[in-house]
Amino acid sequence: MSVIERSVQIMDELATAGAPVMLTDLSARTGLPLTTVHRLCAQLLAEQLIERGEGGGLMIGTRTWVLGRRHARTERTRFVAGRFLHDLHEVTRGTVDLVLLDGERLRVVERLSGLTHTRADWRSLPEGVPLHRTSAGVAILAARSDHSVAELRRAAGPEEAADVDAAIRDARAGRVVRRADPLDGRRVTLAAAIRTRGEVDSALVLTVDGDRAARVQAPSVLVTARRITAALAAEG
Repeated sequence: MSVIERSVQIMDELATAGAPVMLTDLSARTGLPLTTVHRLCAQLLAEQLIERGEGGGLMIGTRTWVLGRRHARTERTRFVAGRFLHDLHEVTRGTVDLVLLDGERLRVVERLSGLTHTRADWRSLPEGVPLHRTSAGVAILAARSDHSVAELRRAAGPEEAADVDAAIRDARAGRVVRRADPLDGRRVTLAAAIRTRGEVDSALVLTVDGDRAARVQAPSVLVTARRITAALAAEG
């Protein structure tokens, strides 16, 4: 059994226990040696995936619940958005992504490109691609608080401020956010935020070849994002 499998086993026991569990009891419940339980729990505590409860026993940590809720919300968004993503891909023949903002990283959780449909679980953009240079990053953060927008502008710096301000204005005016593809400057990305239960942490992104295609397809991106938001709201 791998380290991950043993860690999951420990967390499963803590999740179903209903009360803090001491290390010795956890060892007995899982059948794992006490030294192994102690070592793995120390790692899980450091990651804040578990925490100490009353009397020093162990319990599932707040971060685990947050990650669980986020995963459930992402899976729900992915499921509801699926047919709309497919329709947009069929119409545009561009690359269609469902993108999630996870902390400071953008992660692609669904992708339709060419003839393929990729379930791109938590695939991140490469390190070093700043959010203000991505259409998805601007679309999501512009739909949040003024603090988020201020951070976006600060990260852009004075040289890119005017360009970023224009993109933010587009997002807040309900228009598509258009940016050069950070991984291929010859292509253009179009993004619109998706709202889930009042929160904005995801966006629909279409990547096309050139400015002309971007102008033609921008309305389709906006309509699709709005349909996804409406479908999520109808799901409750």
